[in-house]
Amino acid sequence: MFRLRSINTTVPSYILRGRQPFGSQSSPLPESLPLGAPVDEENVPGYRPEYFYPANPGDMLAGRYELEAKIGWGSSSTVWLARDTRSGGWLKPNKYVAIKICTCNSAKEEDIRHELDMTIHLSSANSEHQPMREPLWLFRRRVAGEDRVIRPLMPLIKTYLQILLEGLDYLHSECHIIHTDLKLDNILVTFEDQSTIEAFVQGHVMNPMARKHVGDRTMYRCHNDFGRIDGDDALKKMYPKITDFGLAQRGDHPGPLVHPIQPNDCHVPEVLLGCGWSYSADIWNFGIMVWDLFGGQGLFLQGNPHSYSAVQHLAEMIALLGPVAPWRWSPEALNPEGRLCSNAAEFYGGPFFTDNGASV
Repeated sequence: MFRLRSINTTVPSYILRGRQPFGSQSSPLPESLPLGAPVDEENVPGYRPEYFYPANPGDMLAGRYELEAKIGWGSSSTVWLARDTRSGGWLKPNKYVAIKICTCNSAKEEDIRHELDMTIHLSSANSEHQPMREPLWLFRRRVAGEDRVIRPLMPLIKTYLQILLEGLDYLHSECHIIHTDLKLDNILVTFEDQSTIEAFVQGHVMNPMARKHVGDRTMYRCHNDFGRIDGDDALKKMYPKITDFGLAQRGDHPGPLVHPIQPNDCHVPEVLLGCGWSYSADIWNFGIMVWDLFGGQGLFLQGNPHSYSAVQHLAEMIALLGPVAPWRWSPEALNPEGRLCSNAAEFYGGPFFTDNGASV
């Protein structure tokens, strides 16, 4: 199973007439990787090579899409840049697509179907999607270097945040989708110029992907560096988009949403308390993402990165935001004794425990 994202280029295809295929005698030999060192998806826990499609540069998918370079990978897929062989021609632009090739692991099939359903639902609301260059965290590092505070970029980042909020409003109001996994990794920025894609493809002719041969298949190291961003004019042509809807949920389905969502450090309070969540979970994640973008580190640090404590997370929230505001029922509820109560303490009475925590 594979998904496509179209990428139209503005460079005429006749420029590519002198291009040599991968592996031709005139091309440099690719870097050989050591057999004992895991490559990309080989690092996935429980990795089994037979689940992954053995893609190679030059392969043709669906009799139409010629694979160019591996530009991404995950626990259940690899992503390849491919050329649409039905595009191009004399003075006509080439068209490229990003193809997500999913694994054939039946245990992952439900997740894959879910992501595909979400993608189809989004496409039915808006079928136009521009190509993406890189995730926002990489864009931030590329432009700001190692500086945590990015004051010179604040006007640009503020514009980006407004665009992302409009995107969230579109997801919530028109598509009725809750993303549930909003973070810098899942915000991509567009290409500054479509010729960047052509330059990237041409670069692979002289610098093929590093690889190693394991049995009858070849493992390629992902290459998704599209090069430096040249100047302020290029920055003005780039804008962010929300991506990766593999964990998204429909917000218009009947019944409460109570199952756990979000990365540990991004949990919204209602997820930790198990009292049901909705579209506001994305807004909470958006706020955490803004802090990360401007500050260069997470808002909730957690003491031990290898273990997670919901209690500690709630304590950090209270330390940062202050004590939880008093909450009262409206309208008041009658307790079994027939008395109107405005909160749980009045309704249930008490105390139920001693100062030492023993049950009364």
